[in-house]
Amino acid sequence: MDCSEKTKIKAMPFKSQEEIASFVGEQERIIEEQKQKIAALELRKAQYDSILKNMTEFVERSDPNFSLTYVNEAMCELCECKAEDLIGVDTMTLLEEDDRPNVLQLIRELTVENPIYHYEYHVTQSDNTVRWIEGLGTGFYDEEGNLIEYQDVGHDITHYKNLEKKLTNTVEQRTKQLANTNNELMRVNTYLQNILRGISEGIVVIDSDGNCEFLNYGPDNLWRRTEEEVKKYFYYLVSKAKDNVLSRLMNYKQTFIDVEMHCSGKFGEITFVASGMPLKEDVKNESKGILVLKPIEQVHNMVNKMSGAQSRFTFSDIVTNSSVLQDAIFLAKQGANSDCSILIEGESGTGKELFAQSIHSSSNRKNGPFVAINCGAIPRELVASELFGYMEGAFTGAKKGGKPGKFELANGGTLFLDEIGDMPMEQQISLLRVLQEKTVTRVGGDREIPIDVRIICATNKNLIHEVTEKNFREDLYYRLNVINFHIPPLRKRKEDIILLFSTFLKRWQTPENFLQRIDGKVLQYLVNYNWPGNVRELQNVSERVLYLSDGEDILPQYLPQHILEYNEDAAKPVRENTNFGTEFGDASISLSGIRGKKKGIKKEDERRQLLSALDANNGNVSAAARDLGLSRSTFYRRIREFKSMEN
Repeated sequence: MDCSEKTKIKAMPFKSQEEIASFVGEQERIIEEQKQKIAALELRKAQYDSILKNMTEFVERSDPNFSLTYVNEAMCELCECKAEDLIGVDTMTLLEEDDRPNVLQLIRELTVENPIYHYEYHVTQSDNTVRWIEGLGTGFYDEEGNLIEYQDVGHDITHYKNLEKKLTNTVEQRTKQLANTNNELMRVNTYLQNILRGISEGIVVIDSDGNCEFLNYGPDNLWRRTEEEVKKYFYYLVSKAKDNVLSRLMNYKQTFIDVEMHCSGKFGEITFVASGMPLKEDVKNESKGILVLKPIEQVHNMVNKMSGAQSRFTFSDIVTNSSVLQDAIFLAKQGANSDCSILIEGESGTGKELFAQSIHSSSNRKNGPFVAINCGAIPRELVASELFGYMEGAFTGAKKGGKPGKFELANGGTLFLDEIGDMPMEQQISLLRVLQEKTVTRVGGDREIPIDVRIICATNKNLIHEVTEKNFREDLYYRLNVINFHIPPLRKRKEDIILLFSTFLKRWQTPENFLQRIDGKVLQYLVNYNWPGNVRELQNVSERVLYLSDGEDILPQYLPQHILEYNEDAAKPVRENTNFGTEFGDASISLSGIRGKKKGIKKEDERRQLLSALDANNGNVSAAARDLGLSRSTFYRRIREFKSMEN
């Protein structure tokens, strides 16, 4: 109590000693209460400090200059320092450099009204492990609004940070995988789209109501032009028509393959072959199917290619020195420039089909099919079904789904009717109608199918004589005989015999000097012979002599016996006055003798190979056998065989 207070006390008006004693007693009581409050506060502070000391959270306090004034044990453990070493340290130095700017910015924004800040920071410990801390800081102010202290409480969130990082990595991986999957799907989709665009078949998805969607339109938008008509046709089959392949597909999931279908549209009749199979039901439990549509032209082209219905020859394949045959070639070339019917006359084996194929190859139909049929080789009762086709059930043994005829297969190309003179009279009427109407009706059917076919006929008969004898219809003859020419037999153009013979040999024999190995008498026999089988017989003889000679000289004895014995003047057999040399003896030598001599020559060649291999390897049998690709035992066995032959 200072002097002024004493003065005040002295000046206090007390009436008596009792009043003074009462006043002093009151003051002592007040002082005792204050001491008790101070003691209670000190106890509470001690309890608070104990709590802070034992908290697992990190607690620190610092003055306004960030100088640490207090840290608990958890904070000391985090910083790996003692408390006395941390007191007075700048709290910002405890933060990693890249965390400081964020914390400083938060502190600058503190106010009396908003004294709390929240932040995260990380600490790298001595073992290089990183611990992440989430901190909650509070700024304390005095009554005048001055900042007097910071207090921060933090807790370890390393586990959550690691989970967050792992989750982030997982998300990034999944995102990357999703992107890769998406790219793969895009690639596959592009790939499938390119495949769909590249095929000529139409791919269609159809539902149980008959609604369908084209997935592709093929090259040149083939199916786009007829899309609406085909959709309407399919809708009719599923929703309105009675039992059919499409309704069975949608209702009973019955697959069907290669069923011919027809529908009409603004482009005329559309004909195609369809195959269908059910699709797996989707989540809506809707029944769907997928259809593959092939244009009938594509089917016919495939059939023609598989059956060889393509022309292989041109006029350049016709070999001749004959002026008569060259005149026939001229007429054929002239006829090739038009679509008129052509009749080729000539004996069997003269090359009538060769001319027919050459005409087709030189015409504007050369990219279309060339279909050939031998009218004389088909049973009478099957001629109609072969030419015009048939419907399913048309007769006993008819294929399911029917079959197109040669006219349909030749659509857009050429139909070659060989041996037309042998066609039955009852079918000649049908053929004439097809040629006039340019439509064909299958056996057992009633639908007229338009065709665009060029007709080439061939016969070995005199059709005029057949017309006179009532074996061939006169009206059909004049319908077919717009342009005609005759191919002379080989006996009437002997200048072609040697040319054709050498041409056939060149085709099978590659050495250029093979002509030097032909005995002159062989050519004499060939020219003298009358060749009733014409060029086909000459080709057969050419193959015979080539195979029998086995690449050696072509000698007369390789010719067939009837050619050797043929004498145009019917005097003596030519063979009696002919000397064939001494290598093969008399011309009557048998084929077995020729084979025997060839076998001996082959054995001699083998013997020379064995001896040559031994000589090259200085008598080493193993090395010689290895060079020849033989085992040692086989080599020895062959040596013994040749020694026994010599003995």
